[in-house]
Amino acid sequence: MEAFVARQPIFDQRQRVFAYELLFRSSLDDLCSVPDPAGAASGVSSCPCSPPDLERLTGGRPAFVDFTRRVLEQNLAKLFARDWLVVELLKNIEPDPATLSACRDLKEAGYTLALDDFEYQPHLEPLLELADIVKVDFRQSGPDERSATIARVRSSGARLLAERVETRDEFDQARALGFDYYQGYFFSRPVMVSGQNIPSWKTQALQLIRKMQEPNIDYRGLAAIVREEVSLTYRLLRYINSPYFGVRVEVSSVERALTLLGEDLIRKWVMLASLETMSQDGPAELARMSFIRALFCESLAVELGETEQQSDFFLVGLFSLLDVILGRPLAEVLAELPLSRDVTQALAARDGLIGQVLEVAEYYEKGDWDRSSLAADKIGLDENSIPRVYLEAVTGALDLTSD
Repeated sequence: MEAFVARQPIFDQRQRVFAYELLFRSSLDDLCSVPDPAGAASGVSSCPCSPPDLERLTGGRPAFVDFTRRVLEQNLAKLFARDWLVVELLKNIEPDPATLSACRDLKEAGYTLALDDFEYQPHLEPLLELADIVKVDFRQSGPDERSATIARVRSSGARLLAERVETRDEFDQARALGFDYYQGYFFSRPVMVSGQNIPSWKTQALQLIRKMQEPNIDYRGLAAIVREEVSLTYRLLRYINSPYFGVRVEVSSVERALTLLGEDLIRKWVMLASLETMSQDGPAELARMSFIRALFCESLAVELGETEQQSDFFLVGLFSLLDVILGRPLAEVLAELPLSRDVTQALAARDGLIGQVLEVAEYYEKGDWDRSSLAADKIGLDENSIPRVYLEAVTGALDLTSD
């Protein structure tokens, strides 16, 4: 997939991922060239973002995609499955007869319509009547404006989505106001708690991660630990039987699974399982994002020819959200892990090549294309390889992680 595209999660009130918004470097206007609406309806397009690739990016969850007036009227929505695509109408689209006709046609075909960055005005009422979801910029609008918009949207029967929710306080405010969905990076911001309040199971998981940094693995001892913990047994067997490995005969024993994985993959699996364990009192997206970053950074290292340090790049991506997951200052967490200086500096200050690769990954996943491009150029990374590597990282992580 040549197009630059990333994804941003959209959560429900329980912080479970409901959908993703797809973030494009170029709009669908630029990415797709359709000669006429009939061609679009029949699936004829030169769009480099093929529907199967885009659907893989969301793991089957719904995808919010921005639609301009031109893309809407060219009927490009019908290139995508109606139970997957959420047609998001940009703020500047006016409810003229052509727009309303295109929206009614999509509604009749079973598509979901969302209004982006909505601010109520009487002339927008016809669009509001057709909308299934209405997005409100939580930072752009004031309390009075939000209250008026919420009342109008509720009376229309549409669901409310708070966007640009960047802090936990904003998430709590939006939830108290009755929003149905939440979009922003509030979930990846650390909320510090006192050391004594950290649950013992998080401490145990961190100790297991620490053990995986030792030069020699005690396979027999590790097998005993896994067998004693049902959740670890389940995760190990799910991991080895996932599409990622393509094992032809289902593996049902812990010992067999550990033997097939080998030392490098065992280390990765234990750290992934431990990270999922530590994340279980928060959004599952934290562990998923950590593992995507791990695979992303590791593959970018290969693109740069840094094959001897692949494991360090993997570790940096995997541990990049540890402070959020544990609710502890990053410096405290790093002090407890026997990591190399390169890894520690990369995590603490984004220093060195590993830290710079992590910056590329972080900018890219947020759709910050300019910074991602500059960061890639700084280390001699061909930015045209990044979209492919990102897609492989996302799909690989989805194969290996649970909801």
